[in-house]
Amino acid sequence: MPRTPTILLVEDDTDLRRMYRMVLTFAGYRVLEAGNAFHALHLVEAETLDLVILDLGLPTISGYAVHQELASLPAAQRVPVLVVTAQPAPYDGIDEKCVLQKPVLPEQLIDAVHVCMRSAARE
Repeated sequence: MPRTPTILLVEDDTDLRRMYRMVLTFAGYRVLEAGNAFHALHLVEAETLDLVILDLGLPTISGYAVHQELASLPAAQRVPVLVVTAQPAPYDGIDEKCVLQKPVLPEQLIDAVHVCMRSAARE
């Protein structure tokens, strides 16, 4: 039996995190949640991930700093990152194909997950 793809959802807004989790779970993904950068980085080290969904507007440590840290961690270097943000472009060092502007509709989230995972598989 194939392994269920695992997504780490990093979002400080509890309501958005709950909505994204429901959408992703319904689409067949295993979803881990982190409300801050510290918890997210711990989960990256502890779990095998297929995708990280990252809010850039995190408290304490910005999503940009988390994105940079992910790129430097051996456990996460090949894990694609889908950025979901209310911040305007440009997004320095972030693949534009893997950026969603809030507010995000459920079907937009699922489509972007597929695009980012396919894009990473081709690299």
